[in-house]
Amino acid sequence: MTDGAGNPLTQVFSARECRAMCRNFSKVRTRVVHLRREETTVARWIPEALRRRFDPRWGWYLVVDATR
Repeated sequence: MTDGAGNPLTQVFSARECRAMCRNFSKVRTRVVHLRREETTVARWIPEALRRRFDPRWGWYLVVDATR
């Protein structure tokens, strides 16, 4: 998930930067997902279905969907 043997390079981009990189696509959508349970003390005690509601605010990954 971060730099290491299985992932030699991790780069971090904001949603704005990702949209700029995808400017040649006709449609670009970004969303934040995956509030990592092991990264936060509170998330360990929140049921999975409820925890997903917090993903957009505190999620770990920025997902980009782009259409040419």
